[in-house]
Amino acid sequence: MAFAGAFTGFLVGRLTRKGNLALAFEDLGDKLAIAAKQATPILLIGVVALFALLWGVAQIRRTQAQQQLEQARVVQAQDALARQVAEARLKLLQAQIQPHFIFNTLAALQHWVDTSDARAAPLLRSLTGFCAAPPS
Repeated sequence: MAFAGAFTGFLVGRLTRKGNLALAFEDLGDKLAIAAKQATPILLIGVVALFALLWGVAQIRRTQAQQQLEQARVVQAQDALARQVAEARLKLLQAQIQPHFIFNTLAALQHWVDTSDARAAPLLRSLTGFCAAPPS
């Protein structure tokens, strides 16, 4: 693109100064060779700078993606830990409730046996089935 602009500027300038476009083409090859030699280092520096910029952007994006992945892993680990804590609390509550439940049931059963209540036998069967069931 730079060469096209230089070429166009050269032709317009030559035409303006000399008024004859044929004279502009006489030393065009030499002028273009000189312009190419002068522009080559600048183009190389520009290309290297562009590649360096693109590489830097890619590195930044890669680092950001790694950070997001690590944050997702941390959140996942926190969720798993919170789930384990909730399950442990539930099991603790169940362990605390069961003795009270059994005590209250036995107290009711004792009362019904003492008073010859007909509900005593079914309650005793239910309690026996509950105690024989495997813990969940």
